[in-house]
Amino acid sequence: MRKAIALAGRLTLASSGRLAAPLRHGGVMRDPEACGEQMNLWTNRDSALQVLWTDMIRERELLDKAFQQLEYFAQRLGHIRPATSFTKMAALIAAKARNLAQACYSLSLDGLGQESGAIVRVWIEATELLVYLRCDPDRADKKLPSAGERAKAIGSSMQGLRTYLSKTASHVGLEGDSWLYMQVETRREFKRDVLRENLGTTFALLFSTIKEAALCLKTARGSVEEGIVRQMDQLRREGIILFNAGLDMSMPNGN
Repeated sequence: MRKAIALAGRLTLASSGRLAAPLRHGGVMRDPEACGEQMNLWTNRDSALQVLWTDMIRERELLDKAFQQLEYFAQRLGHIRPATSFTKMAALIAAKARNLAQACYSLSLDGLGQESGAIVRVWIEATELLVYLRCDPDRADKKLPSAGERAKAIGSSMQGLRTYLSKTASHVGLEGDSWLYMQVETRREFKRDVLRENLGTTFALLFSTIKEAALCLKTARGSVEEGIVRQMDQLRREGIILFNAGLDMSMPNGN
């Protein structure tokens, strides 16, 4: 609490009424307007994009493939005829999870990986909802229980992570890990290793969602094409090698 209060005390309210942090110049705190500094919110992103198109081409291309696979399953689920409540909901959830994944990816480029935790929590809930519906497609026609109750019903291994994110990223608090990464300077220096770590986490979560979307398609249609399964396995193998990806990187059972 004391550290958080001290941090808040170091922030100043500029004359324009916006919240601003003093900049360091030679160890001296200076008002950004007084020293003619121009605000650039995209410095970190510019650096990240440059790295993605040079030193991290393989990482970028692998994430592109992962997004393409998730989009594929969302579209396939949405085009099943006759459509059912299960296929409709699974398609919508997969599409929503894809957008949440891109939001996390985007924030990582801005150096805001910790802030993306609030989105990661919702993304995990979306993936868990795919599992919950797949285990009993008739649930799509019933009132859904809370996210926590759904997680318990499927025995989710991600519940601990969701709880942690709820405490440290989904709400503003003055104690605990939510403040550990903070520094007085609001403009953070681009860090290549942090970006790569965040990209690896994004990929691992993406593959988890892809797997569940594939299993939903299998539940609805009875099978998934062998060619698509081979693509998934190749994606998984490349991810493990490139990112040393953790979480659940196993292939869907029965394929």
